[in-house]
Amino acid sequence: MGRDLRGRTVGVIGTGRIGEAFTRIAHGFGMNLLGWDLAENSVCAGLGMRYVEREELFREADVVSLHVPLLPSTEHLVDARALGLMKDDAILVNSSRGGLVDTRALVDVLRAGRCSASASTSTRPRPACFFYDKSLDVVTDDVLARLMTFPNVVVTSHQAYYTEDAVTEIVDTTVRNVRDYAPDATARTSSSRPVPALTRCRPAGGAAPRWWPSCWRECRRRSAEASGAGAAPPAGPRHRVSAGDGPGRGRSRCGVRRRSRGRCGRWCRRSR
Repeated sequence: MGRDLRGRTVGVIGTGRIGEAFTRIAHGFGMNLLGWDLAENSVCAGLGMRYVEREELFREADVVSLHVPLLPSTEHLVDARALGLMKDDAILVNSSRGGLVDTRALVDVLRAGRCSASASTSTRPRPACFFYDKSLDVVTDDVLARLMTFPNVVVTSHQAYYTEDAVTEIVDTTVRNVRDYAPDATARTSSSRPVPALTRCRPAGGAAPRWWPSCWRECRRRSAEASGAGAAPPAGPRHRVSAGDGPGRGRSRCGVRRRSRGRCGRWCRRSR
């Protein structure tokens, strides 16, 4: 039988941008908010979050949600001692990094029936089966295999980000970071030319666009354009920049040379 979230207490470990977004969701369900971070978030505090020590958060929270990066200081942040402080019917949600939780200690707690549910986007160490179809193979990671035998555990392969919108935002953010890191970033003002929007070249035949790890080439080119350097990425047999503004024969609009059957698959600038 399930439980209502309204009136329950959620402990948010890490109240950065993602933790703040999660806090807004929890606040919408009418939950009591506890937080722990090195620096308080004024938005979260405005929603009624009470910042407490980490040990107090583990003791009082009905739901513990992790939103901190994996650093030497945060590895196994939720260890056997922290799990021992949590309520017997607490729920642990790790949507950050698998290394934040001591997986072996979590298995021991679940085996003892002291944690009502656990959800994680990965485990540590991260098995190679997360990135391949191993549905017909034997799971060689004993800890992962044991963890997935529990009916109250959900483990995913850290792939919630893999949507068209999210990947587009990742590329745009990467371009902005490269541009801001340029030596003359402090000298530029808001009058600098904005980074053009990104779109993908459509393969022939109406097939779905393909993703290529070499899209960083276009990121470099666009970053150079935005900084006024006018530099272009190194030319290659599969990546050449047209001299003109229009699309060349057998090339995409950004000048990337098309593959066979017109499958470019790389990033190009949206038509103006």
